Amino acid sequence: MKKVFFVISILLSLDSFATYDDFFSSASLRVEYTIAGNKTSQEIFLHALKKGEFWAGPRKNMTDTFNYGHYRVMVYDSLSNKMLYLKGFSSLFREWQDTPEAEVMKRSWNEVLIIPYPLKTIKLVIERRDKANIFQPLFSCFINPAKDKISEDKSLLTSFEIQKKGNPSEKVDLVFIPDGYTQAEMKKFREDANRFAGYLFQTHPFIDNKENFNVYGVELPSPESGTDIPGDNVWKNTALNSSFYTFEMERYLNVFDMWALYDAISGLPSDQVFVIVNSSKYGGSGIFNYYAICSSDNPASEYVVVHEFGHAFGGLGDEYYDKSVTWSDYYPLNVEPWEPNLTTLIAFDKKWKNMLVNGVAVPTPSSLTNAATLGVYEGGGYSAKGVYRPMMDCTMKTNKPDNFCPVCRAAIQRMIDFYCGK
Repeated sequence: MKKVFFVISILLSLDSFATYDDFFSSASLRVEYTIAGNKTSQEIFLHALKKGEFWAGPRKNMTDTFNYGHYRVMVYDSLSNKMLYLKGFSSLFREWQDTPEAEVMKRSWNEVLIIPYPLKTIKLVIERRDKANIFQPLFSCFINPAKDKISEDKSLLTSFEIQKKGNPSEKVDLVFIPDGYTQAEMKKFREDANRFAGYLFQTHPFIDNKENFNVYGVELPSPESGTDIPGDNVWKNTALNSSFYTFEMERYLNVFDMWALYDAISGLPSDQVFVIVNSSKYGGSGIFNYYAICSSDNPASEYVVVHEFGHAFGGLGDEYYDKSVTWSDYYPLNVEPWEPNLTTLIAFDKKWKNMLVNGVAVPTPSSLTNAATLGVYEGGGYSAKGVYRPMMDCTMKTNKPDNFCPVCRAAIQRMIDFYCGK
């Protein structure tokens, strides 16, 4: 019911006669900020505003009605208070809040939001999702493009096309960016970026949507080759400051300089960003509408690419459950997860209930006879009990790249259609 009300509220707040061109130019606005806090508190501090060359996002679907992510950014016309733009996202800071370290200290992260460039004064609002799945105010400010200090955002880095299939505002624009590749290794990065794109388009539903993607790469050289591996006392000077052992998890690979990342890709359309780290060590991560990242040369990289892009692009949740994760009680059992492929059965009718064949038990027993049955299987979201997934196996659970379940495939397809204005 809450989700239905959320969608209706968005639609009612929009001017049905308003178009993109009424409120925005063809450029983009990059909002750089710092988010800081601990387990129970967070605050945002505005850092800078930068004008990008063009807006690559959808011009038809300006409001994200998926209701995914731990945060959402909203843009309002300052005079009428009409909502003009909305997008959900998550962040590495929000994940850190669920670690033991957040209970005893404060930390800060530099983050970025990209919105269409306004023609006149707007109100920018950022809200956070609380543990009850209710969005709460976090930050707001007015931005006047005629008066505020907004610098020009132009990258001088070399970029290249892997494939160009159409107008950026009608395609999913994916950018690969390197970390830990020296200038002498840029040829290797180009080869790795092409290989990673190939991995993606060998899997369903991407294999059927290749024409809906523009794919680019940008050459960002690092002073040193490789990446930080703190557990082995290995430290490298790289452009984006990537590192394994994020939150004390060896395989959890992330980058920590979002401002540098977006400086590097500012000359390219970018709905989604994928960082390729020059390493043979197993690892990666994917955070919804934040980034995906994977090491370049591990035997399992093909799987990791697809799995992490499922997080970053599709908003999919992890379906595995083991002791290797840092988070405890990540999904409260009295709240429905926002991820489309997980449920606590609190609001299952809003998930994949309508996809089940009549007679399928809910919950569904895990047995060999049900291996190919779409159901409701206990275990997922890092918890063996109380959180349920759609299939016994899926790319979001085990190391199989072309194995998205029907629910995950459908969720990814909806997202592709959204970006393509369908």
